[in-house]
Amino acid sequence: ECEGGPCPGILAGDMDCSGTVDMADLPDFIVQLLAGNDPCRTDLNGDLAVNGLDIPAFVILLVP
Repeated sequence: ECEGGPCPGILAGDMDCSGTVDMADLPDFIVQLLAGNDPCRTDLNGDLAVNGLDIPAFVILLVP
């Protein structure tokens, strides 16, 4: 189960629940972004909408 983030039990951007936001999360992030789904993990800028404005926030969260 994921921890923390904007919704209980969810780490925003951590699509695979690994505990970090990394490149492994990118494919699922894109799928959810295009579908407009999963606001707990995909609405990274906190505007209550899943859209292209969440992409810069995802990039910032990426762990090198």
